[in-house]
Amino acid sequence: MRNPLVSACLCMLRVRPLQHAPLGLATHIRSNEVRACSESRCLWSEIDDTMTDFVVRKYFNVDSNFLSCEVFLIEGVPAACMLYRPTKSGQPDVKEFHFNESMLLMFDAGAPMRKLLRKKYKNIDLSRAINRDKFLLL
Repeated sequence: MRNPLVSACLCMLRVRPLQHAPLGLATHIRSNEVRACSESRCLWSEIDDTMTDFVVRKYFNVDSNFLSCEVFLIEGVPAACMLYRPTKSGQPDVKEFHFNESMLLMFDAGAPMRKLLRKKYKNIDLSRAINRDKFLLL
């Protein structure tokens, strides 16, 4: 059974995304309540092109620039997004990454995020992506 504090925090994140969680709250939750992000609790999900602009603006406060989007979800809450152009080979041409850094750090989700993306797209090229360094270091 999940602790009520964790449930309340996840509900708040769904309603009003936090760009910067208060340090005390993040430290308490990470040290006492939250297990590291496992592959069963995290996933990359493709967003329909008609909803891309809405989702990217609401959760990451940026414009999608008419690109396709995949969102990294932690228990259903967007924590990162990848904006890309689809290619004929099936591998996305990645243009940008955007993050909710507080959430990724709180759930220690950087490594699972990269692992799941590499599992989904084995030959993905990130060399020209904006925020590539953050993606590789979080």
